[in-house]
Amino acid sequence: MTTDVTLSRARLLPGFSETVDSELVDVAVCDGVIASVAPHQGLRPGVIDADGAIILPGLWDAHVHFSSHSLLTQCLQLPADADLSEVLRRIEAELSTRVDGGLLVGFGFRGATWPHEPDSAVLDALSSEPIALIAGDLHSLWCNTAGLAAVGA
Repeated sequence: MTTDVTLSRARLLPGFSETVDSELVDVAVCDGVIASVAPHQGLRPGVIDADGAIILPGLWDAHVHFSSHSLLTQCLQLPADADLSEVLRRIEAELSTRVDGGLLVGFGFRGATWPHEPDSAVLDALSSEPIALIAGDLHSLWCNTAGLAAVGA
């Protein structure tokens, strides 16, 4: 399997400077390593059109969130590719099997492609028990009213 790819019409951000080159370039990547950078030669079949996006050096984050991973595996799993109706179906199914009540924590949804932003009213319609759903990117929390109170909001 080849991992060669060419990014066409990209802009470079040399190092981590504040200056972005205005020249469009084509970047050939072979086996995960930049093989060449050349002035843009025109779009060709089989290349990825970067449409002027900025390319910068890769970032390597060398730490591990083991405790977060451990906790998140115990949550109700919500697939990143699930639409709103699928997420709500999974929550309803989970609520129907719970006997102790308490905070229902889910993880993994990605609402960015949904037609409307998730709001508390949608979850309020499912339960008065607290619900807190952590987005798959770990950067947002979707709660019902009781869930907001449970997390101090």
